[in-house]
Amino acid sequence: MTKNDGYLLIGLPNNTNFNSLLSLIFLSQRRALKRSKQILENYHKASDHINGWDPYLFITLLATCVFELVKYLATEGTPLFSQLSRIPMIGKYIHSFPFKTRLSYTMFFLARKVRDVEIGNNE
Repeated sequence: MTKNDGYLLIGLPNNTNFNSLLSLIFLSQRRALKRSKQILENYHKASDHINGWDPYLFITLLATCVFELVKYLATEGTPLFSQLSRIPMIGKYIHSFPFKTRLSYTMFFLARKVRDVEIGNNE
């Protein structure tokens, strides 16, 4: 419950990180079965999130619930950029790449409730 003009701050796992993209590229029947067994045997709530979001889709969800985005902050960068920053010719430029934050592991959203909305049973 948030008042009109109230703020919502939420942090979520980002599904568009480098590891998730690699997992999708290399997903096979064998890897899917192996992953299922791993989770059944050793599930860690802190690192094995059930759900994650893509920033664009979460911003869409916020807007459909009448929240206006105030700020988006990508946090916890990916190992790919940490490794690339060690390469002499690339390292000094890597921090200026605009797309690197889009591949973060987690993200935060600050949103403002614009008006009340009634959400039905099937929404």
